[in-house]
Amino acid sequence: MLFKLAISYYFLALWMFFWNAWTDYYLDVWFVTNERLLSFEQKGLFNRQISELRLSRVQDVSVQVKGLLSTVFGFGQLYVQTAGAEERFFLRDVPQPYRVADKIIRLADTWRQQHPAG
Repeated sequence: MLFKLAISYYFLALWMFFWNAWTDYYLDVWFVTNERLLSFEQKGLFNRQISELRLSRVQDVSVQVKGLLSTVFGFGQLYVQTAGAEERFFLRDVPQPYRVADKIIRLADTWRQQHPAG
């Protein structure tokens, strides 16, 4: 009886670990619009962090692809340097990070051309 209870507890803990990891990954969403960059990041089961960055504040975008798996499958970390109080905007495990970084830079340049005074 005690053995069955221990096995049940083990599988429950294993299931909870994988469910938490999957929820953390699957519910992280990023939106890049023509005026801002939005990040909805799940931090555990009942905690969500929402960040916003205006394209007018973008100064630099850098990409870090580290390791064999990241290189083969084409995902990495994206850092957006801003002019505001928040120094770096961090997006992790971004698919095709070089393409996303290029898109953010192009959108920021387009925004600056359309709003020369802002």
